[in-house]
Amino acid sequence: MEERTRNFPSEERIWMQYYPEGADRKDVPQCTIYQYIYDKNKDHMNQVALELWGQKITYRDLFRNVDICAEMLLKYGIVEDNNALVCMPAIPQVIELLLAASKMGSQIDDIAPTFSKEHLLQVMNECHSKVLFLFEDFYDERIAEAIEKSTIEKVVLISSTNLLPIGIKQMKVAKDFIDILKKKKLPIPKNDKFVAWNDFMKEGKNLEIHKAAPYKENRDLVTVYSSGTTEEPKGIVHSNEAFTAMIRQHEVSGMRFNRGNLFFSAIPTWFMTGLCNCMVLPLGLGVTILLDPRIENNEAIAKYFAIRDIHYTIFPTTRLMAMFKSKQLKDVDFSSIIYYVVGGEPLPIGTDKWCSRFLEAHRSEMPMQKGYGRTEDGACLTVTNENFNTADSVGIPLPWVNMKVVNIETMEEQGYNERGILFASTPCRMRRYKNNPEKTKANFVTDEKGVVWGNTGDVGFIDEKGGIHVLGRSIDYILGPKNEKIYLFDIENVLFQNEAVVQCEVVGLQIENGAREVPVAFVVLSEEYVGQEEDILFDLDRRCREAFKNHPASVPYGFKFKTEFVRAKAGKRDIEALKGERTGYAKPIDEKAYSYIALPQDGSPILDLESMQKGVHLSEAPIAPEKGKILKLVQKLITI
Repeated sequence: MEERTRNFPSEERIWMQYYPEGADRKDVPQCTIYQYIYDKNKDHMNQVALELWGQKITYRDLFRNVDICAEMLLKYGIVEDNNALVCMPAIPQVIELLLAASKMGSQIDDIAPTFSKEHLLQVMNECHSKVLFLFEDFYDERIAEAIEKSTIEKVVLISSTNLLPIGIKQMKVAKDFIDILKKKKLPIPKNDKFVAWNDFMKEGKNLEIHKAAPYKENRDLVTVYSSGTTEEPKGIVHSNEAFTAMIRQHEVSGMRFNRGNLFFSAIPTWFMTGLCNCMVLPLGLGVTILLDPRIENNEAIAKYFAIRDIHYTIFPTTRLMAMFKSKQLKDVDFSSIIYYVVGGEPLPIGTDKWCSRFLEAHRSEMPMQKGYGRTEDGACLTVTNENFNTADSVGIPLPWVNMKVVNIETMEEQGYNERGILFASTPCRMRRYKNNPEKTKANFVTDEKGVVWGNTGDVGFIDEKGGIHVLGRSIDYILGPKNEKIYLFDIENVLFQNEAVVQCEVVGLQIENGAREVPVAFVVLSEEYVGQEEDILFDLDRRCREAFKNHPASVPYGFKFKTEFVRAKAGKRDIEALKGERTGYAKPIDEKAYSYIALPQDGSPILDLESMQKGVHLSEAPIAPEKGKILKLVQKLITI
């Protein structure tokens, strides 16, 4: 019998059935992102490109400011390898500087204000920059010390008060902006090293406007930085093509992007998603961008969604859900929605269903959309759309993206529904890791056909419809008693099956002087859950025991309920802080009783010295009826 040839997703690319015919024909624009956005909008110069706190910046205004910035970059010596440093939130000046650098063939480094003092100093010195463009409200002792010790010779300051329209400043009715205006700041030194943005632009208006530098393929344009979840943030260098290819893919995808529609930008521009997909992409599609630096203020942001017809936005998953819960949105009509996209963190079943119910109840004809990507690949690899949107996948690859699943041990491609490491090939991929050729080489492999594939570092699979499923990071594991890998995301995915769980994190804690490691689970429940937490505790334990009946070491040794997770400096969850929590874990004994335990580093797990409870039947210690909290039970049982 003739052996049947095995079919592989990367060869069949069955996801292309959801795109218009010919969408996969690559025609990456051979021009700078400055030229591409200009050409796309040159016949619409009076259209509003950006809006911030009532200020409406047309495309004519935008490109006038870009020309001025470009001349000032030249004057300040920002040419070729001498980068300009940018440390600002999502405000118009970011895109003006990026397009100016693109026009003149220079570069910028977009850095986060959350960097440590040491990393700020390292970046400032390694990017060969003498100029820092800084949002004044970020200026603190840490940044001040890094500037003092670095090669920075000039700091151009943009103040939050300068962003307000003149009328509002004069009338002193900037009530909605009070959280920024009252923010305590370190005084700015009064010397020639510090220049106000208005003075910077005023000087540039007197300079001769030069023509754009000739286009050069794959020329470095911008360095953005990874979130630094597992290590210090990595500098990731992108060219113009990363942006032009992203825009062009969306143009040919058949997705609905209409000129003049409104996009709310909800992600900082020091992330590639914020810079590329929330700033450059809408401008390239002729979509107006609504900006507000206070993106962590859910109530301030919710007001926009209450009074404006916002057609598109991209949000971190839990932040969109939190914003939806604002009372301001209780009776809002969301029928204008086209694409509201979430990503950047796991989407629990309960959260997905809650958001879908919310949108449907508010008259939206479009369900919530999802996306997936990483900074190294231009931020976006997969999307959902009108033709494909399943609850358990992160969508299908963009038209010019190819993806495959690889057995990391053999490097052989896996078939449909077979698990392995996700690899992606995209024209939006980075040029390199800054000052790290070894890491660059390790991240990318070239196959026998000359196709370059990037290792996402995520474990997942591709289903028979072409949907991409991301399970978790490949390094997210501990070793079991038989030296087997216990993937922590596998445990989290079981916990998420309970719809009351909106966030969870499973970490490994070392015990017995590091002789072994056990998984423990941190859980955040939905505010809509009205039962008792111990009921959830028993349900989660039961689900895990059933799912891992052949691998009991994967069942969490204890559970801890929280109201929220502490964030690390890069904005992600502070995993090290969670690992520092060694007491107060609830451990089910059977289906009716549980105890509290501690997990000391230097010995076996012991009963928590604060409680010393060996298990209490729930009927003997009822919880307050309004909402069960394990903490309340502890308070009833413990005499300190």
